[in-house]
Amino acid sequence: MPPKAAAKPKAAPAHPKYDVMVKAAIVALKERTGSSVPAITKYLGANYTLPDNYKKTLSTQLKKLVAS
Repeated sequence: MPPKAAAKPKAAPAHPKYDVMVKAAIVALKERTGSSVPAITKYLGANYTLPDNYKKTLSTQLKKLVAS
């Protein structure tokens, strides 16, 4: 069998980590009672270059942030 080709390293994303972006969104939205998920999603979509599946990834990351 031929040897396996070396795996290419993944390219770094063109945006900061999700926890940094979420914190920036909450601070920028300045809502007294907290920011809703749709508001955070809209802010991130408008201010960052994100992949097409960012809504699902954001949902997962928000669950992780709440648990921590």
